[in-house]
Amino acid sequence: MPHRLEKINELLKQEIGKVILKDGDFDPGIMITVLGVKTAEDQKTADVLFSVWPSDKAKETAERIKHQTGWLQNLLHKKISLHPTPKIKFVLNTDEEEGQKIDTLLKRLETE
Repeated sequence: MPHRLEKINELLKQEIGKVILKDGDFDPGIMITVLGVKTAEDQKTADVLFSVWPSDKAKETAERIKHQTGWLQNLLHKKISLHPTPKIKFVLNTDEEEGQKIDTLLKRLETE
């Protein structure tokens, strides 16, 4: 990955995290973490990998984020001087949820 794309990914990760934290409209007690950003080589699109805690609120929160994507995109465009600002797409990370399922199964096996 070219060095410029790495810098863009890091900038987007930080700024999207700030926008979600400061301006996002989410229920209290929900923590959204931006895990990473992968910007396309042409810099027109970027996938934003995020996780939600507690995991039982993940699907509902992912829907809210997808519903707010245009608004969040507009805020991001105002905060960074990157032209063109990549069109963002949010992708829910389910690895943590899968890890919790495995952990629960292992604990169940230990007790049996």
